[in-house]
Amino acid sequence: MKYFILILFFLPFILPIDIFSQYKIERKAVGYGAVNSSNISYTIKGTIGQPVIGNNSNSNQTIKTGYWYIAYSKPKIITNEVSDIFYNKALCGGVLTSNGGRAITERGICWSESPNPSATLTTKAIINTTSGTFSINMSRLNPVTTYYVRAYAINSQGTSYGEQQQFTTTPVTPTLSEWSFIVLLVSAAGFGCRLIWKKLL
Repeated sequence: MKYFILILFFLPFILPIDIFSQYKIERKAVGYGAVNSSNISYTIKGTIGQPVIGNNSNSNQTIKTGYWYIAYSKPKIITNEVSDIFYNKALCGGVLTSNGGRAITERGICWSESPNPSATLTTKAIINTTSGTFSINMSRLNPVTTYYVRAYAINSQGTSYGEQQQFTTTPVTPTLSEWSFIVLLVSAAGFGCRLIWKKLL
């Protein structure tokens, strides 16, 4: 029994140290269970939480043993083109192409009269859904004003923005019902002027 205990005690010093240790893989080299080399076309597949087996090396990169894990990132989102532009509102939205491996906590659009609007502004619109394509109105805009708008998405890793879109609101133009009311007022004023003119004659 004592010889068995002695063997267990000296075993770590006799066997290669690599058997008892795991080397850390740099985070930049690992993404969603695979490693890709920039100058040699190979991919090492792995299962999240399981150890990497074997060594692969070249002049720029050496990968030893370690554990696979997901490299989470910020979301990826695209800003759609602006449409239905009026003097006081316009329509815009975006497409969420990746959640970065984490749940989306907020997404929508933000706009400003200055370039690169951010999600910290009060001039933003939040969409309730957290995946797919969305469109939402920008309201309370000023006539004949240039605006900048970006779609955004937020997860635990941070906030991402789509490409910036620029548009200019239109001048104020009366609606059909407003035009009808104006014509009615003008007609009534004209009829009243004619009555006054006849009385003066």
